[in-house]
Amino acid sequence: MKWKSKIKVNTGLMMMCTLLSVPGGLQAQKLPSEVMTILQSEASFQRFYATRTEFQQAKQRELVSVPFYNQELAKEVHDFHLHISDMHFRHVQCKLCRDHVKNLRRLSQKIENAMK
Repeated sequence: MKWKSKIKVNTGLMMMCTLLSVPGGLQAQKLPSEVMTILQSEASFQRFYATRTEFQQAKQRELVSVPFYNQELAKEVHDFHLHISDMHFRHVQCKLCRDHVKNLRRLSQKIENAMK
């Protein structure tokens, strides 16, 4: 059943291409509403598949970046532990601690989003 509808769509598109290639072929006539509907739905499908392909490629790039994010996260944890190793927990307001925690959250969020 699907191949019949594709034949109809392709036949309609071929008819439109033929009309467009003839000089003055469409100037005196308007496009039938069925042909316009077919062309609009075909364009809609093309946009949908292009968007889906872009999303899949972005997802794949994120998955490739996960080892890099893990390495950055391990380095950030190490730096944070070095920073707080000298009884630093007694200090309440430390900008470096807040920056480390912010980076840890950011990196863990990137890894979590990439693995979804």
